[in-house]
Amino acid sequence: MKNIKELMNKYFEFLHSSFEIETIDKNIYKITTPFLDRRNDHITIYAIVFNDKIKLTDDSYTIEDLELEGIKFEGKRKKEFETILNGYGVYKEKNELFVIANEETFARKKHNFIQALININDMYLLSFPRISTIFLDDIKDFFDEKKLIYTQNVLIEGKSKISHKFDFLIPKQIRFNKAEALIKAINNPKVENIRAYLFSFEDIRKVGRNEDGFFILNDKNKINEKIYTALEEYDVTPLHWSKIEEDFKKLAIIA
Repeated sequence: MKNIKELMNKYFEFLHSSFEIETIDKNIYKITTPFLDRRNDHITIYAIVFNDKIKLTDDSYTIEDLELEGIKFEGKRKKEFETILNGYGVYKEKNELFVIANEETFARKKHNFIQALININDMYLLSFPRISTIFLDDIKDFFDEKKLIYTQNVLIEGKSKISHKFDFLIPKQIRFNKAEALIKAINNPKVENIRAYLFSFEDIRKVGRNEDGFFILNDKNKINEKIYTALEEYDVTPLHWSKIEEDFKKLAIIA
């Protein structure tokens, strides 16, 4: 694995060079990010400057786009949706998703806001004519079937002061006293988004955390080999949903 500082710098360089900013009005800016939504379009947000505050908003696009596909935020979907919002400190007003920042908190809140939008998009894999189940629910059901001890929706602050959300934490006591396992579920693996997920692991390692990192990848569609290269580079282990019974052994769980 490369030096952690080098990996962190690589990520920040990627962010610095990959955002496009367009002035819409005197105090309104359109920010096109390098990250992709479920349609493979670049996620776009807007920054509205007022007094000493900055409002970052999706202009209601995320929810309205999902609802056009017939997705209703009810039951388990609503609960998972609210968990994502709460985990990343995002507010909802009607269909608009937004955060309020100042100069000091802008970078952190922008990063968390984009993470929330990526996660909301990745809740669903759409397959005409129906919408599949929530990927996280499928994983949770599998873990429960295995009678696995775990904690869901864990927030850990990294060196950057950004709080990172991990979908599952498995304690070391049931891993033959190996390090705790931190798991992110990636419902729609995309090369363009993988850096943001990997940054979470590297950022918390900078503050001395030594958990083992895992991605559970929904490999319904073929996964780009560049993703595996990136995971190896950042010392994160892939688990494939299509063969989860076999890959589950990589978690080294005590039976």
